[in-house]
Amino acid sequence: MIVTAPLMLLGLLAVPLLAAVYWFRRRSRPLVVSSLVLWSDARRPRQGGRVLHRMQTPLAFFLELAAILLLVCAAAGPAIVKREAARTLLVVLDDSYSMLAEGASRPSPRRAAEAALVEELGRENYLVRFLLAGNEPHLLGQPQQTPEQAQPLLAAWTCQSPWADLQRAIGLAGEVGGPNARILVLTDQAPPMKLRGGAVQWWAFGAKLPNLAFTAAARTASGENQRALLEVTNLSDAPGRTVLTLEGGNLAAPKRIPCELAAGAARQFFFDLPAGAPLLQATLEDDALAIDNKVWLLPDPTPPVRVRLDLADGSLREAVARAVRATGMALEVTTRPDLVVCDRSAAADSDAWRLEILSGDDATAYAGPFVIDRTHPLAQGLSLEGGVWSASPKAQLGGTAVITAGNVTLVADREDSSGRQRLQMNFAPALSSLQDTPDWPILFDNLLRWRRGAHPGAAAANVRLGQTVTVTLGEDARQVELVGPAPPARTLDVHGRRVEVPADRPGLYALGAPGETYRFACNALSRDESDLSAACTGRWGDWNGSPVHRDRQISIRWVLLLLAMACLAGHVVLIARNSRGDAP
Repeated sequence: MIVTAPLMLLGLLAVPLLAAVYWFRRRSRPLVVSSLVLWSDARRPRQGGRVLHRMQTPLAFFLELAAILLLVCAAAGPAIVKREAARTLLVVLDDSYSMLAEGASRPSPRRAAEAALVEELGRENYLVRFLLAGNEPHLLGQPQQTPEQAQPLLAAWTCQSPWADLQRAIGLAGEVGGPNARILVLTDQAPPMKLRGGAVQWWAFGAKLPNLAFTAAARTASGENQRALLEVTNLSDAPGRTVLTLEGGNLAAPKRIPCELAAGAARQFFFDLPAGAPLLQATLEDDALAIDNKVWLLPDPTPPVRVRLDLADGSLREAVARAVRATGMALEVTTRPDLVVCDRSAAADSDAWRLEILSGDDATAYAGPFVIDRTHPLAQGLSLEGGVWSASPKAQLGGTAVITAGNVTLVADREDSSGRQRLQMNFAPALSSLQDTPDWPILFDNLLRWRRGAHPGAAAANVRLGQTVTVTLGEDARQVELVGPAPPARTLDVHGRRVEVPADRPGLYALGAPGETYRFACNALSRDESDLSAACTGRWGDWNGSPVHRDRQISIRWVLLLLAMACLAGHVVLIARNSRGDAP
């Protein structure tokens, strides 16, 4: 049984007032008179007074007390809850790694949320489904009815994502469960907005804890050597202290660096490494969150892109050379190139990718609007706003159009029978300003990244948690074995000599391919997720706030009102009888 209007129970304050009326009785004072002939009733009166006496509790008192209690209880709206056979419950699980934070005397939000969920499933009759809210929300398994059945599914709740898209997960839960389903969100932070509609309850189990974390880590080539960057941030309201420990690289023994940081401050560390230095591992001292206290930095095994510039126009050659050098990914060569940037006068090179720049005497200047195929690798980050692109309207480019101005194709791409790209650009530098805008180096940066991605190996040696890494194989294969930080090993399918590997755990990954092993490292480097200052504990939302989602309630208010009326009727009869008995 539940009470729908608990504030009405304040009416019970009338009980001590009723008791006070019966407690304070008036004492009769002796009065000497000459005769009682003129008195109609010589009995002592029983009205209330100011003198405290032993309480008298006649039957009228109990009837009045019962009437007050019944009326107050009726006003509070008591109801009997009728449970349904099985109500649908969608549980949204925050899979971000801040759910793993532990205090000195409190469990992690992940563990506390699981305990509360098991208790709720044991108290109610639910048909429950789980949604894992990470970068992309998805369903876990089939509907279950008991805590014992749900435990194997909860084992997949590992909290390894760099963030949790709870709003998308709630939307997916509404679509899966339908309009009558209840939705329960288990997280470590308060809801970003007020919950409306009565469909969602939001339970948070977090705590505001100090945390020092790695928030940036990189290892890049610097000339013939390499350079590593590490950033440590104090994500708390008070000064913090830790020790940065370095292992591997070119170090003969571990190196420890004390690090003191003010509240909210960050400190960057730079290290020079020789060419060919092995894995560099960095660790911070243990604190509330362990996942962001360790990073791995592998050397980038991808060689620079060998580029040959074969352009007769001196100004065009200088503009292309400047853009290629700005990318930091190219090595200008004259033999064995990976990419040839040329004009029509250049000889064909069947072993390299080719970008052919065509310019004619009838060039026309175009200021837009430009149509860009945003799905093409060359189009990443291009805007072409504020620049003038001059091109010949009569030029015939072969392949698929990538960039056009009206019905004039400016860039086209085709792939030959050996899988090499043959690109053409319709561009007249003398009448153009494109080469003086940021889009010019962006275009060549995209081209070199695309070409470098065709080399065997991982597209990046060091990635952030949650990214998907493209690994290009040196030889054709149907399947490869992936050994990651968490066992067991997985088998992945190969499509066109490429494998998409989800980096879903921090640590080292090794992809075994025929005759070769490709490695990359994954690090947890999300500042927002490592910041525990917004974590809290609380519960928001009420399923009983909506007639659709609350349990069916059968009111018993009318029973209490009938009993109260019976007490009042008995009180009236008793008072009338006493009045007749007291009459002279």
